[in-house]
Amino acid sequence: MDSKAHTESYSTTQYTTYHYSTKSIAPGSHDAAWDAFVKMYNDVSTIKESVIQCVPATGVPGSMK
Repeated sequence: MDSKAHTESYSTTQYTTYHYSTKSIAPGSHDAAWDAFVKMYNDVSTIKESVIQCVPATGVPGSMK
């Protein structure tokens, strides 16, 4: 948000992703396709900050309930 112009725009330097897992999926579990995606991403990106948030069960997508 540009507070002076009172306009909104997409960031060219930040993004947000949400990752949900169920109890049946061990933390850190992934497969070869995920590893390949992460490698491609890391090859062209620099992560300067990462934030992990816990989401209550009421915030989990309906398809995972």
